[in-house]
Amino acid sequence: MTVDLPEALRKNLEVIANKERVTISQVVTFLFFETVEKYERGEISFRGCKHRSDSPRYDWILVHPKDTERAQKIESRKSPKS
Repeated sequence: MTVDLPEALRKNLEVIANKERVTISQVVTFLFFETVEKYERGEISFRGCKHRSDSPRYDWILVHPKDTERAQKIESRKSPKS
């Protein structure tokens, strides 16, 4: 699996891993388990964070409010092209 992460998030994960003296992969795995449980309990929602995709493979693009990199890409798609 390859995951594209925003640079700021990747750096945050690296700081956590270094602080806890574990691998970044272990931090991500731990946080994913915690987050999936919260999603399944309805404590996390994607409402308001999904944008229509132009891709034939996916209907939506999911952008977290703190993901400025993807948000900028979404905004640039909305701009009229010359």
